[in-house]
Amino acid sequence: MVWKTLTDGLGEALRQTGLHTPERIARLELAVPRDPSHGDWTTNLALGLAREVKRPPRAVAEALAAAFPRDSAIFASVEVAGPGFLNFRYAPEFLAALPSRIAAEGAAFGRSSLGSAGAVLVEYVSANPTGPLNVVNARAAAVGATLVRLLEATGQRAAGEFYVNDMGRQVDLLGESLSARFAERIGIAREFPAEGYQGGYLRELAAALPEAEGRAALGRADGNDWFRDQALERLLARQRDDLRDYGVEFAIWFRESTLHRSGAVAQTLSELETRGVVYRAVVPETGAEDADRAEEGAAERGEATWLRT
Repeated sequence: MVWKTLTDGLGEALRQTGLHTPERIARLELAVPRDPSHGDWTTNLALGLAREVKRPPRAVAEALAAAFPRDSAIFASVEVAGPGFLNFRYAPEFLAALPSRIAAEGAAFGRSSLGSAGAVLVEYVSANPTGPLNVVNARAAAVGATLVRLLEATGQRAAGEFYVNDMGRQVDLLGESLSARFAERIGIAREFPAEGYQGGYLRELAAALPEAEGRAALGRADGNDWFRDQALERLLARQRDDLRDYGVEFAIWFRESTLHRSGAVAQTLSELETRGVVYRAVVPETGAEDADRAEEGAAERGEATWLRT
């Protein structure tokens, strides 16, 4: 409410002084002064304008202060300070009435229709479904959920999306790792994948698998697919529960695999190839281990698909 009042008021002051342009109001900065004696809000707008309009910054600030349409029910004063800052002070009556207004409006207090009422999709967290969430995911969840709520509170139709990376080598390796842990559980010798997932959570997952179905999957050529799917579903369920306990719920859980099944990935790649922006090259080698592998030749290292950007 106050932010909009200040922004609208300074926009009007710029118009009254012949200084208004959309660019100038767009880069308006408002801040709460560190020193309360300087007021409740401040802006350096005049300092930024002075060079453009070739006038002393304090003179610009004085002109803006005089033209600012001050609502005495909200602001007691608009003061020019220092080299050209504008400081705004709340009216005592405004502050005295604020607690009862907050209590009366409840959860609606502070909400506005400033937004365009457009649809906004905020994708955040999107941790790989190959293990438990960690503290970095918690930070992303806090920032993302707050952003969704702020957008909603300012009139946008905002929704959060968790993008599930359920395709590719990493999830296949997850399936192989769970298969090996399940085999270990029932006493069947099976080599653990060299780059497999070592976390104790895989033993927990293996212990929870239905034994008959697991034994049947071990004997099939495509058995790792069953273990991969079991691992994905169970780990995603854990991630959902952890996020819900943390106060974060997503409107959309979007799976990468749906893009592949629909043909969208192949179609997009084909279009990019038609435009000549796709090329294939050997993945660059880095580090001592990669230097050892480099001797095996490019064929063993494999090519990757790259996009010219």
